[in-house]
Amino acid sequence: MNSKWLPRIIILSTLIPALYSCTESVITEVKNENVHEYINSTGNLKQSGDRLEEAPAYEVYFTLDRTIECISVSLETANVPERFTDESIPQKSFFVIEKLMDIRNGADKTQKAYIQIGKNYNSRWEVHNPLKICGNTGDQVSRLGGSVFRIRFTTFDTRPVYFTVTVYTEAGVNFGTDPAILLQGNVQVK
Repeated sequence: MNSKWLPRIIILSTLIPALYSCTESVITEVKNENVHEYINSTGNLKQSGDRLEEAPAYEVYFTLDRTIECISVSLETANVPERFTDESIPQKSFFVIEKLMDIRNGADKTQKAYIQIGKNYNSRWEVHNPLKICGNTGDQVSRLGGSVFRIRFTTFDTRPVYFTVTVYTEAGVNFGTDPAILLQGNVQVK
């Protein structure tokens, strides 16, 4: 078994009852000032209304506390058998990162839409993990900050999986499963 999964399995096995009792029971861990983790189970999330490559997908959201030049994002997923064992089964996962933006629709109308800014796979389904995204502070679309970001992911498996999202950045990171709650944190969508 891969030794990097053992601490996560132990944490998840002790928190499984809490994870299933409340959809907002998650673990957000800051390993150091540049590594921010969010751990949860797809069993606690509702499926996204937007499929990913025709597969059911799940969503996790995050905000950055300031505008930065680059971030890296990784996603690790694993199935844990229903009866506790010391093994987990890593799952290959595919994700896209999208930025919430105001889009002009006519003269006076705007609507919010997610614009894809990166994905961790290519046309041959080769996975790149972590995914590094760099932006331009002068460009509204590629600017990394001042918005809610959505990670939409799938494993192409119908069973619930446990997952860890890791964001590598010098900025502070807030995670959540509801973008409206993150927007209440005074994030201006631009």
